[in-house]
Amino acid sequence: MKILYVEDCEATAEMLKISMDRFCTDIIVSIDIAVSVSDAIVQFSADKHVAALIDWNLPDGKATDVAELLRSQNPTLPIVFLSALFTNDHYQEAQLYSPMLCLVKDHRRDFFDNILNHISKK
Repeated sequence: MKILYVEDCEATAEMLKISMDRFCTDIIVSIDIAVSVSDAIVQFSADKHVAALIDWNLPDGKATDVAELLRSQNPTLPIVFLSALFTNDHYQEAQLYSPMLCLVKDHRRDFFDNILNHISKK
């Protein structure tokens, strides 16, 4: 399972990769890291990626900028928005892109189980 993770914080991206490797033993998960909206545009492949995890705040835009591109290339791609904090305005804006989930970042097993369970249902 190849996932695009759009995250500008190197430490956070590395922690997610380590946690996925640790907790996701039933499924082989490979993560491609994009560090910005423009990097996500370059790296995304509708034929290769089965889902996208997108940090809300990016150096050259926000998660919805990435989601707009992804939806234009793959209308059914599972999208999970991630942030350190979600406000009601964030949730309302996110709904325009039909995300599977909007989650506060975490590194516990149930966080990853939740993401993979939703992606696997697609």
